[in-house]
Amino acid sequence: MDIKEIEYTKYLLPKDYEEALPPYFFDFQGEIIEEVVMLKKILNKFSSISRVMELGVGTGRVTEILYEQFSDVSGIDISSNMIESVRKKLPNVKLENIDINKFVNDKSNFNDIDILCSFWAYNYAILNHYEEFDFQNKSIKPTSNFDKSNLNSEKMINETFLNLKLKSDFLIIFFDSTSVEQQFVTKYWSKIQPFPKNDRSYTYKRFLEVLNALEGKEQIQVDHETIKGFVYFDDFDKMIKTYLNLHFKGFFNGDVDLVKSIILDLKITMDKYKMIDGSYKIPAGVNIFLGKRI
Repeated sequence: MDIKEIEYTKYLLPKDYEEALPPYFFDFQGEIIEEVVMLKKILNKFSSISRVMELGVGTGRVTEILYEQFSDVSGIDISSNMIESVRKKLPNVKLENIDINKFVNDKSNFNDIDILCSFWAYNYAILNHYEEFDFQNKSIKPTSNFDKSNLNSEKMINETFLNLKLKSDFLIIFFDSTSVEQQFVTKYWSKIQPFPKNDRSYTYKRFLEVLNALEGKEQIQVDHETIKGFVYFDDFDKMIKTYLNLHFKGFFNGDVDLVKSIILDLKITMDKYKMIDGSYKIPAGVNIFLGKRI
């Protein structure tokens, strides 16, 4: 396990991740539906006999949906823990423990892909180009050469889509970093790991910029839509658990005073979204990119 995997998975064992993940609901095609239902509706656009590759399987939450709907499913993830967890649940899914950047760099990996998809994972592969890893201190710091990082991220995004066979489809989903849910994450996460240009949306903007260039050259067709919705919490305790253990990956849990400060700030910030029954509906969103290699 290298330092990148340690940083990204130290506090995110599959069981912990699943326990901390709340339900999301989105306003999709004129109705408020659960995230899983929305994904199934989108995936219904594709042929069930398609060969599907998922970049960043995580706990396999979406992989299970893909396995239900398609005849041939493969997936990769940087975390060996996640890969082993998914392999136990879905033994017929072909899985590989590899970083997204390394995978897309090899064109032969695309030979058997009809649909390429990634759900809330591809943005981290872009972010990797704007980070440097201090192996001695086991820490991450911002890039010292921003222009080079921009060129490398562009190369990676181009490889992802130009390596696809003609007429192959793709579905990439980013979380909406401008939402109320994610703005609170940014407020604290940026203190220990600054984002490119101090903008948490930068990876999304960079992705959109490169995709628009590819479409301008008539190499891909892509539709982009931002879907608004909310994340639901039964009570404030559930919200605390999600933010501390999922969004913040446990990084702050050793600092008692900071955790108390975060909890107080969370309560003040999210109180306006509290329902009469004590539950919360916090504004959230996703950016959906649906397209085809041409």
